[in-house]
Amino acid sequence: MKRILNIAAVFVLALSGKTLSAQIDVNNTGIVYINSTTDTFSVSGIFRNTGSAALTNNGIIQLTRDLVNDQASMATGSGTLILNGSTTQIVSGSQKFSTNNLITSNASGITLNNDLSVSAVHTYAS
Repeated sequence: MKRILNIAAVFVLALSGKTLSAQIDVNNTGIVYINSTTDTFSVSGIFRNTGSAALTNNGIIQLTRDLVNDQASMATGSGTLILNGSTTQIVSGSQKFSTNNLITSNASGITLNNDLSVSAVHTYAS
């Protein structure tokens, strides 16, 4: 049975140097605010940022599976998105995903089925 974590309220990762890890799919239908460059939100399942969501990344979002974004007018934030799966990762959804920095480290590749906007630096680690 596939388990899914639904975030439907305000979720703030604002504890300096903390990591929140989810081994399941995560659906954000609420507000997720990653406060600091030392805070990490790590998802081993599919991360879906829905149309009713409000995501701000000023820390690190680390994904080993797919990213689906339907949030319109997404704030870029000052954080980093890390795509480091071991199988092909897919970026999709109805809206572009915006990030300040992007690190890709996936020898199997990343498929862009939607726009991915990077404001600062894209680092190709693999």
